[in-house]
Amino acid sequence: MSHGNFDVVSLLLDTGVVDVNQCNKAGYTAVMLASLADVQTDAQRDVVLRLFRSGNVNLQASQVHTQTHTHTHTDTLLIH
Repeated sequence: MSHGNFDVVSLLLDTGVVDVNQCNKAGYTAVMLASLADVQTDAQRDVVLRLFRSGNVNLQASQVHTQTHTHTHTDTLLIH
């Protein structure tokens, strides 16, 4: 998600076997990284919404290095 691979993320979500709450080596989940995504299309928005609905949006990073800033587009998706 951190590289804007919305199509790949969508395919992985379709499998139903991915753990979107699994932390990467830096301590962040796919849901956390989705909040940083630069959402430009409705299809991308739908992928981010699927991630938010599939994962725990209240998890905290296992390693805190810096404050996470979300894009305005993903802020509004979290509220809906």
